Amino acid sequence: MSATEEPPRKTFLETIQASVLTSIPVLSALVFIIVAIKVFRVSGMETTTTVAVVSEADPFALLKGVILTLLPGFLEAITAASIWAWARTLPRQDVEEGQPTRDAARRALLSREGAVAGAFIVIAFFTITWVVFLAFFLAAAVTAIMLVFAWRSGKGFGDRMVRLRRFLTVASVVVAFGSVASLMLASTPWLPLHAVSVAPNHTLVLNRQALPKRFGAYVLKHDDTGASLLLDNPRAVLQTGPGDLRSNMPLCVPAPGSGRWYKIRASQVLGIDSDNPSPYPVCPGT
Repeated sequence: MSATEEPPRKTFLETIQASVLTSIPVLSALVFIIVAIKVFRVSGMETTTTVAVVSEADPFALLKGVILTLLPGFLEAITAASIWAWARTLPRQDVEEGQPTRDAARRALLSREGAVAGAFIVIAFFTITWVVFLAFFLAAAVTAIMLVFAWRSGKGFGDRMVRLRRFLTVASVVVAFGSVASLMLASTPWLPLHAVSVAPNHTLVLNRQALPKRFGAYVLKHDDTGASLLLDNPRAVLQTGPGDLRSNMPLCVPAPGSGRWYKIRASQVLGIDSDNPSPYPVCPGT
């Protein structure tokens, strides 16, 4: 290799692969921070409750539950990152009309980054909320239409492609961080709700007030010595002794809210996947 020859540039996928393989400690620290922030938010930003949750919850169940809870956000972030990588293949400046424009449009349209972005958008169609998917789809569709038009006509991009490249790059980064942050900062726990019933002749007291005989709670631990419950309202950890609760704790769900229309997937909106109601009953007291 001569002194003036530049080393071959790595592709986006090769860069990601090398970064992941060499940054395991960084990823571990990142996962710890995400889990810690999630637990702190779930605990209502209250230190005593946060420590109680971490002390009582099973570490593996805690990690698994938080990661699964954040999975839609990670899928949105990966899709945004794939669109960012595709945007980086767009021309940085206008090129001459004719064959140079056709070649630049063809390279961007048929690039590996474009294929990866298309694949993740298809996955997003079945996995994430329709509002976010629609934003991804429109961005990819506008980009593809502009590239196809330039490829077939040979007309110059002007500053339109430069502005689109800049917009997609910035918007993808914002969406990627916003998707994970919105779920990470949400106060919804990583555990399913259970319908808890107090045993006859037993009373559970929290802050000098007797709790209802049946209520919804998140079970942090349940064994022969008792149970540790994370209450939904008020958000607090309640420790019970042996025999305080009935052994049967069926799963339940909160009362449906008005924001469900936003959470359904695009495949459900179009009827490809059925929009079935939850098979679990509404938790008592919600």
